[in-house]
Amino acid sequence: MSSKMAPNHGENIRSGALPSPAPGWPRSSGPHLVSVGAMPSPAPGGGGHVPRLEWHAYPRPVSRESLAPRHPRTAGRPFVRPAHGPAFTLIELLVVMGIMAVLAAAVIVAGTTLLTKARVQATVATLSLVRDAVEEFKRGEEAAPTITRARWGERSETHSGTYADRYGLYPPDELDAYTDQGLPAPAGAPPTAKALKLTRGSAVIEPSVQPYYSKMQFRTDLAPDALSAEHRDLAALILTIELYSAPAAAILDRVPSRHRSNGAIDPATGLPTQYLDIDPNSGPGFRPGVDHQIRYILDDWGVPISYLAQRDWNAGTGAPIRESTNYADSNAWNQASTEMIRLNSDQPIIMSYGPNGKEQCTQAWMGGTADASLVADWMGLTVNLTTAGKIDHPLNADNVYADPELASKLARGR
Repeated sequence: MSSKMAPNHGENIRSGALPSPAPGWPRSSGPHLVSVGAMPSPAPGGGGHVPRLEWHAYPRPVSRESLAPRHPRTAGRPFVRPAHGPAFTLIELLVVMGIMAVLAAAVIVAGTTLLTKARVQATVATLSLVRDAVEEFKRGEEAAPTITRARWGERSETHSGTYADRYGLYPPDELDAYTDQGLPAPAGAPPTAKALKLTRGSAVIEPSVQPYYSKMQFRTDLAPDALSAEHRDLAALILTIELYSAPAAAILDRVPSRHRSNGAIDPATGLPTQYLDIDPNSGPGFRPGVDHQIRYILDDWGVPISYLAQRDWNAGTGAPIRESTNYADSNAWNQASTEMIRLNSDQPIIMSYGPNGKEQCTQAWMGGTADASLVADWMGLTVNLTTAGKIDHPLNADNVYADPELASKLARGR
């Protein structure tokens, strides 16, 4: 055992000596025992005094950080050294970012799908209102016929016919019936052949270049003067209902305002370029409060809806009673309309070109012969894209119909 004994701090205290601080420890730091006087020794017999000690707390050790300059807002607060935990590796960060990208894409796709579904439902609701108005017009004509009693030609003539032959008891899909010329005469008809001319109102502003309207192009990117000749199928539907059936017009009034437009408008004057001219003798131009403005019905993407009502295509002769100016091929509209209406239980076709309608109804897809239209698709006129007798153009896959079940019927074809 070592002869060198550990220091006896008890002896130091009794003798009045205090232990020295540990080497390197500031004398001003921490609590220390301090001698503040002497008191009698408690030992038997007395004989001496021992120092009286008390604990005094001194400031904490002075550190280099506490001496550094402090911002006024943090002065007086204890300095806390930031704690650095384990960090992510580059691979872990990339994995997390990849997961977040996948989740974000899933949310965007789900949100877009839900939005498209909601817009389709809104469009179906509007098309259903139009269908209800058309059926109400038919009920009124069954009870008290008005324009549906009209006819053209003499009964003995092969080109003669009636309004009901062409449109049933539904509104027409040709604005020509409201012009002075009426519907174009069929091939071989004598010059004196009486045209179908509806009697209410004098005329819609006449075609300015030729006796009959130019063919519709099914485009929304045309110049304003060309747009006045578009959507004549819809214009004839709305005009007929508003002029001849108050109950049916009341149903159309329930179409939401966001699904209505002012029709074909001249941007320079702000006046309609497609309207019913009540008094042609009063001079050209629309007269507010006198002439009848034609307002369109739109789908939820802002594109006018389409309407087909012709049903007098004769498969035996390969020709209708009268041709139509609605489409570039004068017989195509009539044939396609007749065949599709048969698949629709003899009811008119009321439809929208759906979510891609704005893109579809442009020069890029329609070209000069409305290649992507419903009629061209049914007739198989779009080379390498469509088959005659069915709707199979890729852009028509998202079409919206008043009767949703019609889409599958048209896809199967005749």
